[in-house]
Amino acid sequence: MYYEGRSLVWKRSLAHDVLAAVQVRPAAALVPALQVALYTGVTNPTPDSVFADFTEPAFSGYSRFTVAVPAPLVTVDTSTTGLLLQCLFTSTSATPYVTANVNGYFLTDAGGGYYGAERFDTPFPFAHALDFLTLNAMMLMELRPEGE
Repeated sequence: MYYEGRSLVWKRSLAHDVLAAVQVRPAAALVPALQVALYTGVTNPTPDSVFADFTEPAFSGYSRFTVAVPAPLVTVDTSTTGLLLQCLFTSTSATPYVTANVNGYFLTDAGGGYYGAERFDTPFPFAHALDFLTLNAMMLMELRPEGE
C-alpha cells in the first residue's frame, strides 16, 4: 500500500516554534530525532492533541520509523517549504501472526514527545506477513513576511 500525506495536523506550540525559528536557521536542525509511528483507534488529531491520545499497533514486526536527519527540505513555492518524511512499514512472519488496522500516523521522539499527526481516509490493514505501507508525508511550513 502507498499513502501520501495530505493534512498533517501540527501540535500548536511546535508550529509556532518551527515557523519562528526556520526564519533564522535550517528547519532540519529543529527535529534531530523524529520518529514516525502508526496508530490504531479512532483519534482525530487536533492542534491540541497529546502523545497519550494515540495507541500504537502491535502487528507482527511493527516498529517506529526513524527519520533520517536532516530530512530532505522541499521547496513547494516561493513562500512554502517542507520536510519530506519517507517511511516504510512492513509486517513480518510470526507464529501466531498478529494483525492490525492502522488509522493514521503521528510524529514523536524516543522520549514520548508529540509533534503532529494525520488520520488516513480509510484504515490500512496489516493482515499478512510482508504487508507494507509506504508513507510519504510532508511537513509544510509557510513563511510570510512580518505583518501579514
